[in-house]
Amino acid sequence: FTGVLLADACVRDVVTLDTTVQRIYGDAFALDAFEDQPIRLRHLTTHTSGLPRLPSNLDVGDDSDPYVDYGAELLFAFLDGFEPTRAPGEKYAYSNLGTGLLGHALARVQETDYPNLLRVRITEPLDMDDTGVKPTDSMLERLAPPYDVDGNPRTSWRFDVLAGAGGIRSTGNDMFLFARAALDASDTPLAEALPRSMEILSGPPASRPIAYGWHTAMRTRTRWHNGQTGGYHSFLAVWPEGDAAIFVLANSDTALVDALGTNGMRALMGEDTRPLEIREAIAMEPDALAEYQGRYKLGVFASLRVHLDDGRLTAQLTGQPALRIYPEAKDRFFYRAVDAQLVFERDEAGKVVAVTLHQDGDETRGKRRE
Repeated sequence: FTGVLLADACVRDVVTLDTTVQRIYGDAFALDAFEDQPIRLRHLTTHTSGLPRLPSNLDVGDDSDPYVDYGAELLFAFLDGFEPTRAPGEKYAYSNLGTGLLGHALARVQETDYPNLLRVRITEPLDMDDTGVKPTDSMLERLAPPYDVDGNPRTSWRFDVLAGAGGIRSTGNDMFLFARAALDASDTPLAEALPRSMEILSGPPASRPIAYGWHTAMRTRTRWHNGQTGGYHSFLAVWPEGDAAIFVLANSDTALVDALGTNGMRALMGEDTRPLEIREAIAMEPDALAEYQGRYKLGVFASLRVHLDDGRLTAQLTGQPALRIYPEAKDRFFYRAVDAQLVFERDEAGKVVAVTLHQDGDETRGKRRE
């Protein structure tokens, strides 16, 4: 949605892809440029800005409603002190912060707020009456209650300044309208903006092909995105050439939604589907689980904290909430909230000394720090 708002603003010459973040915000903060290369809107929408996944002054320790109190003052304070370590456009690294900043910037330059911009430019023109950041009383009455992957109740998150990164609520009927418009917007007010939002933007050779917020798959034939907040997970994919789309909305924060949606799209395209892998956890005594506790260094700025609490083992990446992990064998654990696995290593004495994170086809190894 935020990518479509960018495409719409470009169509109407409100901004260009090369408009800098600093130009929009003026003296609200001073965003350092890496070797005089400023962050532009194209970098925010393609996740090549160099901004982290989340700002360091966002408290994710309590994941019951982590975004509700994160307003513009905190965002500006973070950006004012942010020191980039690489040039914009150099590398893909998904950033919720970058998408939230993009949504806020687009609203600011049009002298409104993100919820209202979304309503005026997308939901009202497409007759999506049950879609928005600020749910109506009617929407709240019909809101599916959130649950975690173990069936425990969660809290429905609320967003402030970073609403453009994940604060939208919708329904199956409304997502049908959005998907249909994404396939053919000719009879809508977004006749130019929606097709443009799917155009792949240039990026570094090693970067992933990304459009205006849309990711690509199936040899760039499809455009897709997913999202997960406390107790919810969503997936949308469109195949313009085949005039087909699929979306899955679930009131459980499980990555199986992505696998289900991906399989559905592959089936629509006549491709082989991949059976869902339902991993089964084994029983493990607390003393055995305690052996894995510690902090593992995964990079210059990232680490993984493994912690045992009330017999449950959690793993927390820098800047992200702690997620429970489940043993499937000795030294092998898996997440249920995301499609990722952890494989621990031991030294000759049998002590856990390292871990490898397997996610999205990548492997990241980190040594344990005392």
